[in-house]
Amino acid sequence: MNRLSRIIKENHFVVALVLLFSLMVALTPFFYFNILPNRYLGMLALRCLVLDSLSAALFLLLEGGRFRRLALVGFFGALTALLYLGVKLFFLLFPCLAATITTVVMVALVAFSLIEVNYRD
Repeated sequence: MNRLSRIIKENHFVVALVLLFSLMVALTPFFYFNILPNRYLGMLALRCLVLDSLSAALFLLLEGGRFRRLALVGFFGALTALLYLGVKLFFLLFPCLAATITTVVMVALVAFSLIEVNYRD
């Protein structure tokens, strides 16, 4: 547990980039589908926008900005969500989803690495 926590603390940006690009590669087959814009996809993009914005703010404020590089992934997701909401291009939804999943996982991993449990045997 200690080793995993140390790896997350030292290499958090690399972990986020690997996760982001692997999710984008995993979503690549869905680029070939063409779904017309509807209100459910708009709500999904709006939820992604909120989650990405909140996680970017959290990374900027957490421990005096120590994790501020992780906010880039959140800003990228918020930007693609805004672009999807404005332009309604279907392919913008996939980077938005990949960035949102990445930020949610990175919030959990950073929280895991920052929580210190004191226990007695």
